[in-house]
Amino acid sequence: MAIAKQPQKTRPIFPKSFLILVAALLVSSVAIVVLNVAPGTHYQDRLALGKVMQQREIILMQEGMGIIDVLDAETGAKIAVFSDKKGGFVRGAMPALKRLRSINEVSQQEPYMLVQWESGGLTLEDIALNKRFYLNAFGKDNAASFAELL
Repeated sequence: MAIAKQPQKTRPIFPKSFLILVAALLVSSVAIVVLNVAPGTHYQDRLALGKVMQQREIILMQEGMGIIDVLDAETGAKIAVFSDKKGGFVRGAMPALKRLRSINEVSQQEPYMLVQWESGGLTLEDIALNKRFYLNAFGKDNAASFAELL
């Protein structure tokens, strides 16, 4: 007489509570990433940089490789004029800023926002392209050349 096999109860590899916890972690991770990289939010930046201490909209104008005029966007008054041998980092940054705008078909007369932050950070924001450049990353002296324009 043959012995009948009894069906064995199988246990799941992972408990249900563990799978729910992993799913919740994945959903919250995706939500955090989406909320922090959404265009225009700069949420993490605001946390790290603190409050705006000083800001000014400026227009950077350069004809060819010649003189650079820095204008106050609100009043149109000249803030600074850099000749061929002057301007240091401002002059050095101009080709990259002009190229970025020409690639995106944005007028060179659109203003930038120069911002001094509570943390000591200094940023140049291309308002038209919604791009932020961290000037402190280029060194104290280079950031100082832009800070003088505030």
